[in-house]
Amino acid sequence: MATYTCNSNYHTRGSCPSKDYHNTNDRRRQPRRSQINWGAGQLAFLTSCERYDDEDYYNLIQSKEIPPKATNHPCVILRRDQGSDYCIITPVSAFSASEETNFLPPWKQRCHQRKARQHFRSFRGSESSSSSSDSIASSNDPCSQLLELRDGRTMPKPKASWIYIEHIYVVPVHLLIPFRKPGGEWEPKEPRQLTDDSLAALKKHIARETPDLLKSKLNQMDQFNKNTSSSCNKPDAPQQCSQSALNFYGQTNQTYKAVRAN
Repeated sequence: MATYTCNSNYHTRGSCPSKDYHNTNDRRRQPRRSQINWGAGQLAFLTSCERYDDEDYYNLIQSKEIPPKATNHPCVILRRDQGSDYCIITPVSAFSASEETNFLPPWKQRCHQRKARQHFRSFRGSESSSSSSDSIASSNDPCSQLLELRDGRTMPKPKASWIYIEHIYVVPVHLLIPFRKPGGEWEPKEPRQLTDDSLAALKKHIARETPDLLKSKLNQMDQFNKNTSSSCNKPDAPQQCSQSALNFYGQTNQTYKAVRAN
């Protein structure tokens, strides 16, 4: 069986990943900004750090806010306030699984054995981190259910698409781009999007298992919004900006506190 070596020692721009889902050899084919009005639940593609300008590279990579290997991947947008220039995302990765490895899921790979198995979420078509014999599996627990896309759509790698809920980051919206077809053309359809139930379940899972990490990211995004001329200075969204960072569900702080208490 093949083994894998994890390497998290990224320090230079040259070490940024340049392959996986997309061909990133031609910078001219990568737009600086997408015309899509990205929102929660949509799946975007996080631009490779090789393409970041100096400001983005310093703020995200050099500051170690986000590891280089988390870029150049699809991601789920967990939250974006109206008019904000920032959003909270979680990457979707194949974790080196492929046909050659019989789509071996990450929790069965040596280099990911220290990761909590129950913190992986699987898209439909990919092996689930829970099974009928696992204590973490429950038909009544949305945190153990497969993630579904609207309209029956699938991920580009349907047998190898997982989320690790400890990997959540705040990124500028302008670093998000649409998916491309294998030939390099942009997809003509609307962006892939989680069903409402899957998005709610994913948020609940993150809030339940990593409440402190989530809180720090929500507060970080709120601070970014206050420090930039983004949605807080726009007349169409004054209330959205003044809401607490804990309003992860678009509901009330009591929802967050109730989930955290469980």
